[in-house]
Parts: sequence; C-alpha cells; structure tokens
Amino acid sequence: MEADEWERTACGEIKREKHFWGEKFVSPLGLCCFFLAALAVFFRSPLVSLTLLLLPPAWEDWKTGYVSDYWSVFLAAAGLGHNVFYSRLTDGFISCAFVLGLYGLLFLLAKHAMGAGDIFLSGAAALWLVPVSVPLFLFLSAFSAAMAGMVFLFLGRMSRREGIPFCPFIALGGVAAYGAEVFQLPFFPSWHCFI
Repeated sequence: MEADEWERTACGEIKREKHFWGEKFVSPLGLCCFFLAALAVFFRSPLVSLTLLLLPPAWEDWKTGYVSDYWSVFLAAAGLGHNVFYSRLTDGFISCAFVLGLYGLLFLLAKHAMGAGDIFLSGAAALWLVPVSVPLFLFLSAFSAAMAGMVFLFLGRMSRREGIPFCPFIALGGVAAYGAEVFQLPFFPSWHCFI
C-alpha cells in the first residue's frame, strides 16, 4: 500500500469517526469518571474504580459504534497503578499479553470480527486481572455478547450480518471477573495457592 493511499484511508477513518461525548480528550463526563475512579483507588475500592473506568467507553461504543483509544489509555494507566500498588505487575502483564495475543489473532483471522478499540480496551481491562481470571473474563464477555446478539436477532432489531458493539460486554466481563477475583466466589478457583 502506498504512503499517500494509507494517508487517505487513515484520514477518511478519522473524519468518519463519531464521538458521543464531543471532543476526544476533553470529555467532561469522561474526565469526571476518571477522577472518580482515581478517588475510588485512593479509598481502596478498585472494583468501583474499574467499573467507573469501563462505563464511559461502553456507553460510547453502544451509542456510536466507535470507542476512543483514550479510554484504553486511562484504563491501562489505572491498571498499572493498581498492579504497582498491590505488587502484582507481572500478573497484569501476563493477562494483558494473553488477551491481546488472542484477540489480535482473531483480528488477523477475521478482519471484521472486532475493532481495534475493542482489542485495546480488552487488553487494558486484562491489566487489572490475575491470569487465572482471564478465561472467566473472556467467557463472560463473549457469552454475554452472543446472548445479546441472539436476543436482538430474535426481536428483529439487527440482521445476521450486522455487528454488535462489544465494549459493553467487555465492561460486563471485566467487572464480573474482577469481582469474582476479589470476592473469591465459589466458581472461581483460589489463586493464592499459586503464589
């Protein structure tokens, strides 16, 4: 692909991209959620922080079909801070690498299966998780998206070829997997024996 051809394609995508919250970086609601999430980390409530950081990109993707990469940067920065605070930086990197590798492979094999924003947001959410909870995160995200897709298909709200925004289900899977990890729910194996 020629350089000018790539430039035209990239500029065309940027111009077509819709932003629900207005400008990319100065979104008042997004910044408010980010500062509330930082405050939740300060008061030692990382589950609330993760939830607050995943809600705006989920809403943006649901409304517009696009998700800004800035949400992934916010989420990844908070996840790195969380991992440094709890001394589990290696766990976060392993989880992130696994999710990015798996979804990156899916992206290469099926071009229209996921968007790049979905992949980046999944990787950033995986930074918060220990490697043992990543399969639960992937399962809950994919299963909830599949169920919602079947319901919308049954109700006639979408066609078989139409895509469904995946970020709300990434948020659901991420918060549920992290909650299962924190509260040690019965279906979640204890990961303390691996330390």
